[in-house]
Amino acid sequence: MRIGLVVDSGCDLPKDFIDANNILVMPVPIRIGKEIFVDDRDPQRAREFYARHEVDKNHDAETAPPTVDQIRTLFLEQAVGEFDYALVQTVPKSRSPIFENATEAAHAILGDYKKYREAAGREGPFRIRVSDSQTLFAGQGVLAAETMRLINTEMKVGDIRQRISDLTPKTVGYAVVPDLYYVHKRARKKGDKSVGFIGALMGSALDIKPILCARQDQTFPVAKVRGFETAVEKMFTHACACVEQGL
Repeated sequence: MRIGLVVDSGCDLPKDFIDANNILVMPVPIRIGKEIFVDDRDPQRAREFYARHEVDKNHDAETAPPTVDQIRTLFLEQAVGEFDYALVQTVPKSRSPIFENATEAAHAILGDYKKYREAAGREGPFRIRVSDSQTLFAGQGVLAAETMRLINTEMKVGDIRQRISDLTPKTVGYAVVPDLYYVHKRARKKGDKSVGFIGALMGSALDIKPILCARQDQTFPVAKVRGFETAVEKMFTHACACVEQGL
């Protein structure tokens, strides 16, 4: 059985790791003003896009999650012919409708996938499982990397699913935010109070950088540090201590 991994582009993994492990990425469009950038984990294209808008704060910035039809097409045209069992991991459902859309798309392909399998020369049924990572960015990347490690050991898919299910609520993603502007605006739209207006205003004035924590489908600040580099050092020092403790 060939087991494959599917993630959305919010999953923070290096492009060479994604390519080497044949991980399928669901692209996520990002709109700033009238310009749309489709994030597919290409680092060069991403740097060029963000560089153009680094100091432009006159426009709203928001993601436009792939629709059910778009995800369904990706499953049928890429996953069905490549894998026998696809494990799909998404950004938390509290942050995006990607989980719900992917779940609906997974059900929608059940009556159509056989002809795609036949065209790809693959026999037998196709199975798919969608799960919520409950964390963000590098946290989601940790789950994906561990999933690939288990797949490469040829562990049974049921055992992989159980292992990742056990790890998911224990996985923590941290982020140091260099500029609170877009974070505050996006949070306000979603009703997220993790970065309040006064906090964002004072933080910018005093060069205070929050360290955000994402776990168990929640995002909240765990520390506030003056200076970006100092905050990053504090975050990695904490992460290293956690690793040394065996967490």
